[in-house]
Amino acid sequence: YYLLTGFTASVQQRVFGPFDVEGRMGRQRLGYRDRQNVAVAVVGRVDHTRTYGAGVGFNTTNAMRISVNLDRQSRLSEVTDRNYAGWRFGVSTAYGL
Repeated sequence: YYLLTGFTASVQQRVFGPFDVEGRMGRQRLGYRDRQNVAVAVVGRVDHTRTYGAGVGFNTTNAMRISVNLDRQSRLSEVTDRNYAGWRFGVSTAYGL
C-alpha cells in the first residue's frame, strides 16, 4: 500500500460569452510502505506523478458547465514497469456553479 500526497491547481478564465478556458497542473507523491516478511522490488519506494492540462468550457444558462479536456500525465518510478507517460482526453460537466 502507499500514502498519496500531492496537489492539483487550476485557473479558469472566461474568454467571451459563455466560453472559457482552463489550465491545470498537479503533482503527487506515492510513498509505498514496506510490509514485514514480504519481498518488495525496492525498499522505501517513492513514485512521483505529474499532470498538466487544459480545457475549453461552455457555460449554459442553467448553472451548468460542459468542458472538453486534454491532460498529459507521467509517472516516474524506481520500478521500471511502473513508469508511464501519456495523454488523457475527456469531457466533463459541473452543475450548480
